[in-house]
Amino acid sequence: MTIDDDNSIYVGGLPYDATEESVRRAFDLYGAVVAVK
Repeated sequence: MTIDDDNSIYVGGLPYDATEESVRRAFDLYGAVVAVK
């Protein structure tokens, strides 16, 4: 599977201790989260 750059977003200013799970929970409301880097 590849990630389409047209469907990618950059989120800055996250706390250092932000987890992949917390990011997924926050953005899952808006659509499927394929990957968190």
